[in-house]
Amino acid sequence: MATSLSSAEEWLRPLDRARTALFVRALSLAPLRAVLVEKRRRVPAMLLIHAGAAFVLSVFAPTLLLVVGPLLLGVPHLLADLRYLVLRPRLSTVARAVLFVGALLAAWAAPSALRLAMAHAHNVVAIAIWVLMFCKARGRAFAVAAAFAGAAALLVFSPLAWFGFKHGLVQSFGLHVFVAADQLAPFVHSAPFALGIVASFAFLQSIHYAVWLHAIPQEATRGEGTLSFRMSFRALRSELGTSGLALAALLVILVPLCGLVAPLRTQSVYLSLASFHGYLELGALALWWLGRKGSASSPCC
Repeated sequence: MATSLSSAEEWLRPLDRARTALFVRALSLAPLRAVLVEKRRRVPAMLLIHAGAAFVLSVFAPTLLLVVGPLLLGVPHLLADLRYLVLRPRLSTVARAVLFVGALLAAWAAPSALRLAMAHAHNVVAIAIWVLMFCKARGRAFAVAAAFAGAAALLVFSPLAWFGFKHGLVQSFGLHVFVAADQLAPFVHSAPFALGIVASFAFLQSIHYAVWLHAIPQEATRGEGTLSFRMSFRALRSELGTSGLALAALLVILVPLCGLVAPLRTQSVYLSLASFHGYLELGALALWWLGRKGSASSPCC
């Protein structure tokens, strides 16, 4: 097994070389260098770039985000959830067990209305976790979060989503935007308003993935630099163990492959099994809130 892990690192070496060459080229440009060198600028800038692309897709192809996002990014972002909220914090074994098992039980016992509310809320909770628990440049983080809130409100209350429905992609992988509206806004009877909620959800879900896969890992890295692919691999191996890493790799590959065969079924199964992580995020945020006065720094950083 050790040999296979070393081989995996060797496979990552060319990616690290390409990454280094790309960074060197980017840093040779003064405008990019000013953004990329410092984390307090780099993380918000990348999130805003991602948000811009997500906003356009949320208007013209929200169902594409709703299906493809969970299939490609669902498992990796769950791993990030577990790493930065359960495995890395200085928590006791009992606290970890209570946090994880409590999240599972809450997801299993929650009534359908609460599950729907949590589906909407947990996208925002991830942003709050980044701003409050991980980000040190709080002023910039609050400004970025306010921009996200403004964009989401614009999607809900303006005719943009209806315009996208008229001129964009109304169906992706068998999921029609009206079916998504029935799932995400079952109590809304106005079609434009319901479509706005679908677009807003797709946008915030995309931001949710970006926060867990880019912003929080960047903020949790010491110094101003970023981790190479091999360094990330070693960190995963250290935190998950050999068996956990193998299982994670299998799921990262298996879910998209199943999505090629049955995209909506795979998406539905994934979302059902992954519903616990919203409660996990709420529990971790509550622990941080209760312990914030007893520590000079976040227990997760």
